Amino acid sequence: MKRILDFDAHTGLTQIYHGNGDGSFAIQTVQDVTPFLGDNTAARNNASTGWKGEFHEVASIPPLVWHMWWKELGDDPGARRNKVWLAAKLNSSEFSGLRTKEGRI
Repeated sequence: MKRILDFDAHTGLTQIYHGNGDGSFAIQTVQDVTPFLGDNTAARNNASTGWKGEFHEVASIPPLVWHMWWKELGDDPGARRNKVWLAAKLNSSEFSGLRTKEGRI
């Protein structure tokens, strides 16, 4: 048996309860990241090409991806101590859809 436990319209995160029939259960979290990817493509297409100035938005990361990275790393991906790890993720072709600015971080 499965049923939706929660849906956050702002983030698109949905939590689904899965009853396994033997008294055990699992909670699955899913998210449609299509809107994030579309917004990121638009931002990347409209971003400046230079790197002058102090701050540049370089990526927009959906909450579910951030959570997956936290689990993979075992730590906060945004912590200063994980800067190299996060930059490698964002520079990889696998996560290019998260980028909002071209170039290497």
